[in-house]
This record gives sequence, structure tokens and C-alpha cells, in this order.
Amino acid sequence: MPEQEKSLDEAELERARQFLRQRAEYYAVRRAEGFAAIEVIIMDMVALGHLERRPFDESSLAAAMEMPRTTIISYVRNLARIGWIQKRRRGRRSLLFIQDTRMESFLRPICRAFLTH
Repeated sequence: MPEQEKSLDEAELERARQFLRQRAEYYAVRRAEGFAAIEVIIMDMVALGHLERRPFDESSLAAAMEMPRTTIISYVRNLARIGWIQKRRRGRRSLLFIQDTRMESFLRPICRAFLTH
């Protein structure tokens, strides 16, 4: 018989509430900038790959997000057109990065939402 999971204590519940509030605040800032929710998630994933020096290409991003590659290509194309995402050729792959000139403005809302509370 599987073990029963123990209930979350009040401290854990409060941390979860705090995280969800911060995440909602972050997404509200991005939505106010005019981004669709899926675009925010794509930019977050691209930024993570960029910062970890393990950038995604469109196929690996689609696999990580469990979305059709054609959908990811369409959104990436739009984000590149408006200057947020940059594609860089590495051999046969096109790796995705947040534009260098946009990285600080991209990270600022994240720092405000998650690191200042």
C-alpha cells in the first residue's frame, strides 16, 4: 500500500502563496508589455538556456515545452522580428538567445518579482 503524503505545513503553504503571487506579478508585467502568455514562457526558456550557456534551438525548445515545432517556430520568428530573440548559427543548428541589448531589460522584472520580496 503506498504511503500517504504528509500535508503541507503552514510555512510551506505560505512559501507557495508567496511564489504564486510573485509569478503572477511577473506575468502581469510581461502582459502589460504586450506579450502573450506563450511568448513569455518561450522567452523565459530561451533566457534560461542563454544564461546557463546551453542555448535551445527550435526543436529542443519545442520538445522541452511539449509543443509542436511549427508553433514554436512561428512564435520565435515573431519574437525575433520585434527584436527580443536572436538566432545564431552554430554549424547546422540555429541557437536561440535573448538579444544582448535586451537581456538587462528582460531580467529586470524577474529580479523585481522574485528577488526583492
